[in-house]
Amino acid sequence: MSNKKKRKTKVRYKTFKKVDFESWLNDVEIIINNINMAVNNINRIKSPKNEEEKRVVSNEFFQNYLSQNVYIAIIEFDKLLSSSKIQHLSFEKLFNKLINSAYSHDMQKLFRRNNEVEGRFKDRKDMLGTINAIKAEKEKLKRTCETINTLRNKTFAHTDLDRKKEVLKLKDLNEISAFVKNSFKTMKEVFFCSYSEIENNSMNVGSIINIISASLKD
Repeated sequence: MSNKKKRKTKVRYKTFKKVDFESWLNDVEIIINNINMAVNNINRIKSPKNEEEKRVVSNEFFQNYLSQNVYIAIIEFDKLLSSSKIQHLSFEKLFNKLINSAYSHDMQKLFRRNNEVEGRFKDRKDMLGTINAIKAEKEKLKRTCETINTLRNKTFAHTDLDRKKEVLKLKDLNEISAFVKNSFKTMKEVFFCSYSEIENNSMNVGSIINIISASLKD
C-alpha cells in the first residue's frame, strides 16, 4: 500500500471582471424576486384572517398552489445557499471569487472610484469585513440551510425512497428569506451604491383569497 499522501487540488480562479459581478447581480435578483413571490404566497395561504378565508385556503386548489410555492422557494433558496459545486450563483461561490481572484482592470477601477464614496468597498481588505459578517449570519441559520438542501436533494429535485421527513417552519422560511434579501442588498449597495426594491407582486394569491372570501360573506 502506498504511503503517499493525497494532495489537495487547489482551486484556480479566473480573473474576476466587473461584468462577472454585474451578471451575478442580475441573475440573483431574478431568483430573489421568485423567492419573495413564493414566500409571500406561502405566508398568505398559511395565515387566513377569518373563517371565510380558512374555507378558501383549505380548498384543494390552494393547497396544491401552496405546495408549488414551497417547491419554488426551496429550489431557489438552495441556488443561493448551497455549498455544492453545481450551484454557480451561491453566495459562497461569489465570496470565494471576490476573496481569491485577481481583479480585472475595470474591477480595480471600481474600487478606486469607491474611495470617493462613503460606505462603499475601497479594496479587498475593506470588503472582507462585510463578507465575514454575512458568513457569520449564515452560520446562525445553518440548520435551516441544511434542511433546505435536504428537501431540495431528496424531495423536490429527486425523490429518494429512503428520505427522512424534513419540515421547514414558517418562522425559519421568513428568517432565511430576510437573510438572502439583506445579503444581496448589501453586496449591491457597497459596490454600486444602487438597489432596486424586491418586487411585491400586487396581484398575488392574497388578492384572489380576498375576492373569494368576500363573496362567501354575501
